[in-house]
Parts: sequence; C-alpha cells; structure tokens
Amino acid sequence: MKETILSLLLALTTSAGAQVKCHIDGRVLTKQWGDDVVICPMGIDLTALLLRPGQPYIDYQVRLADGQLVPVSSLTRGRVALIDLWASWCGPCRRHSRALIPLYNKCKDQGFTVVAIAREQHAEDMTAAHARDGYPWPSLLDLQDELNVWSLNGVGNAGGAMFLLNRDGNILSRSTDVQELEPLIRKALGGE
Repeated sequence: MKETILSLLLALTTSAGAQVKCHIDGRVLTKQWGDDVVICPMGIDLTALLLRPGQPYIDYQVRLADGQLVPVSSLTRGRVALIDLWASWCGPCRRHSRALIPLYNKCKDQGFTVVAIAREQHAEDMTAAHARDGYPWPSLLDLQDELNVWSLNGVGNAGGAMFLLNRDGNILSRSTDVQELEPLIRKALGGE
C-alpha cells in the first residue's frame, strides 16, 4: 500500500510538476525509480527529486527585503543564476559562498547573478553573517522556515546547497565547488 502511494506521488510530481509532500506515517520510504533509489523522509518535498542537471529548476515564492513575495524565477529569468541556499550557522555554506565572491565580481556584468536565500531563526543572524562575509549580492530570508525553501530544494537539515541555472532556468550543476562552477558559468554566459 505505501509503495503504491509513493509511486502515485512520484507520478504526480513528475507529470504535473505538483509540489507534493511525503507524509506517510512519519517513516522513511524508499522506491526504485529508474536507476535511482528514492528516499523520501518526512518533510522533504518530492519535487526536489527532479532537481538534477538538465532539468528545469522549480519555482517557489521568496520574500524580498521589503517583505514582498515573488517567484524565484522572477529573479533568475534570462540570466545565468546561482541559487545559494545558506545559513549563518552553516560553516560549509559560508565557505562556499565566500569562495564564489571573486567569480561573481568577474561575471556579474555579463549576466551572472546570485540569488542567496538564508535559512534563519533570527533575521539579525543573516544580516550579521552577510556583512561579516562581505557578500556583494543581496540575501533573501526564509525566517523560521516560513517558506520551506530548503525542504522544497530537498536540502532538509543538510548544510545548504547551490544550483547553477542557465538563462532558460535549467539546472547546469548542483556543485558547490567554484572550480567546477567557473567553466560552466563562463560557457553559459557565451564564453569558453
């Protein structure tokens, strides 16, 4: 029965692009899906299973500094964009973000942007970490998981994530390594 429900949820997510959450009696379920074994813990949005290179990136609401909710696609449309999911308490996230600064500064005038979304319990933690690390891009805030951005991206309580998108909104990479990202960004911007 549970396997049938999970199969149905996966089919709905794949065919309709629906954002369906796995809430089947609180246990972790697995399902063979193509060559992959899908693990679906509570609270991880099944849409996140589609977040792989070559696939379109998902759309969801983010809150701007003025409090307005907008689709994340409105911030990336027509640009080579890196979605940077980070938090003040996440050391690896912050190291990866700091390493991205020189590349961002080289490519920002060619159509490259960073959409940083911080997951925080207190807004001032994001503000302080952003200033301390010297990020040249603005950071959006998912305060107390109000918008469930990490869950929608399949990150759960892990140490953040990055998604590199081309101008059409398709995922080019999920790497957090700037040395891997740089040639992909340059190629997507039209260079080699």
